[in-house]
Amino acid sequence: MRQFLLVLSGLSIFMIGCRSGHIVRLHDRPRHEYRPAVAEDVVVTSDVVPVNVVEDLKTPPTSPSTSVIQRVSAESVSNTLGQTLPLPSTQGAGSSDARIAGGPGLEQCISLALAQNPDLMTIRQTEYVGLGALGVAQTYPFNPYLQVQGTPYQQPQNGGPGTMYHYVLLMQTIQLAHQQTYREQSAAGALNSTRWNIHQAELLTVATTERLYFNAWYLHGVMQLAKAADQNNRQLLQILENQLEAGQATAADVAIVRADEASTRQQLQLASANYQSAVRDLGRQLGVSADQMPQSAGNLESITWLIPMSDDDQSVPAGEFDFQSQDSMARAHVTSRAASRPDVMAARSDIDVARANLCLASASKTPDLQIGPYYQTTADSTVFIGLRG
Repeated sequence: MRQFLLVLSGLSIFMIGCRSGHIVRLHDRPRHEYRPAVAEDVVVTSDVVPVNVVEDLKTPPTSPSTSVIQRVSAESVSNTLGQTLPLPSTQGAGSSDARIAGGPGLEQCISLALAQNPDLMTIRQTEYVGLGALGVAQTYPFNPYLQVQGTPYQQPQNGGPGTMYHYVLLMQTIQLAHQQTYREQSAAGALNSTRWNIHQAELLTVATTERLYFNAWYLHGVMQLAKAADQNNRQLLQILENQLEAGQATAADVAIVRADEASTRQQLQLASANYQSAVRDLGRQLGVSADQMPQSAGNLESITWLIPMSDDDQSVPAGEFDFQSQDSMARAHVTSRAASRPDVMAARSDIDVARANLCLASASKTPDLQIGPYYQTTADSTVFIGLRG
């Protein structure tokens, strides 16, 4: 019995050690924490200015035979945006800070959106699902089964010592067609696709936050213009009513101005409602209640938009940019920029997943090998130790 236990222990240690270097436990993997964007690295963009694709996403796709997991986070979004997006310059009189009065600035709004946006927080949780699937795929399927047979009662026909009959068998399934490797590649590709989708969602969150922020600025300016027009018409109506009482104006002129005053008053109410709606939309994007959002905004005229050039770090004001002369240069970068989009990279990861699944399906045609040691003692005290497959 001692010999059997020694052989069984040695074979078990050998079979476990063959894949011990590839076993990865999920709780031992480093957790990926998403942090808000750094305020100094996030810049402002405009709806009418073309936005360049993030430069450090221009890395060529990985080979299908290697599954490299790439991590992206909100901090990397802020760092890459600071290199490629148009930069506003607050030159001239007026506000020198892109900030809603009484509320957070654009940088703080982007940081809040990256940290608190409900949709972004939901999609980020899918990374842990991918990490769990990868941990399962990287764990070797060591699942042996033990078969034991004992015959304590025997009735020998020819007599004998009456030794108890023993039979012990330990079997393990071994996959011979690299199924483990293909499962790891499939899980790694799926995790890459998930992380690229998260990166795409972060970029969309930044762009949406900027659009809502400057839309609030724009509607605030429209509301101020409507308010000024309403005040002017009220003053004009009061002046004409005084002149009508003095006999210096006609009733028709007063009626016309009164109609204009009613129209501008309604326009002011509509502009105010649109501005309040824009502020609420921005608060919803930031994950902040409407009561915490400010009720006034800055002036878009204080910002000078700069367009980054493709080949160097120089920027050109949007008003001085010659789009016709830059067409050929822009077309030369279309292919590389389109290939570096996060959604394109996610699609390439999906292709890697499909390729790994195809290889796994082809490998499944190869039968698995079942092998293991056995120990047997017969009624005549004969001991058998060997392998069975």
